[in-house]
Amino acid sequence: MVKIKPMTEQKNKPRLRCPIVLLCERKEIAEFVSGYIRFLFKQGVNLPNLQIINLGNVDKLPEFLSYVEENEDIAGLRKIRLIVDAGPEMRKKLLRIETIRNNSFLKDIQDFDCYLFPGKRTIYWSKGYLEDVLVNVLNTNTSEYADFANLINVSQDFLLSVNGCRGARRHLENYNRHLLAAYFAGTEKYIGLSIGELIQLGVFNLELEAFKDLQAMIKQLGE
Repeated sequence: MVKIKPMTEQKNKPRLRCPIVLLCERKEIAEFVSGYIRFLFKQGVNLPNLQIINLGNVDKLPEFLSYVEENEDIAGLRKIRLIVDAGPEMRKKLLRIETIRNNSFLKDIQDFDCYLFPGKRTIYWSKGYLEDVLVNVLNTNTSEYADFANLINVSQDFLLSVNGCRGARRHLENYNRHLLAAYFAGTEKYIGLSIGELIQLGVFNLELEAFKDLQAMIKQLGE
């Protein structure tokens, strides 16, 4: 049902094998989306066959699209979703994506849209990253023998010290990605695991309201 391929060197570029394709900005997003789709499938949600591709970076999108146009049968493509982090400069990123689309075959794909993590607060996208959602849906039993709140606080204190060492102009980007890494480093079971592996172990509560827009987008692919 779900296939994930990395965006690597030219000779290993993924082949398009489904009419519905999800292009993900980075590996963590591709792994999360794949895991979430499997979760929905287990919940009885009827989903179409689709392909998930890890671009590695939005800046690689033009190269990938050129390769696809030259080497693939794009006439069979029905739906494409680009799934990215909004980041701190969301408007700039959206303008970049719009420019890429207008200068590629994507402009001819009628059912094309973007999904931006961390999602929407109201009707508008929020600035930030996938991990901004994940840190808020952690199951409290993942702290093992430590108190959940204490382990989070200790991890935050550590990052506060790290940012102090780095200086005011060099604070860590995507803070909650580092917070999750620090938190899991305080456990035996979860240290070093990928997002995909963490989902399989039930680390995140995927039933929460935080994923309603993502769920709606994925369900729409089957319509």
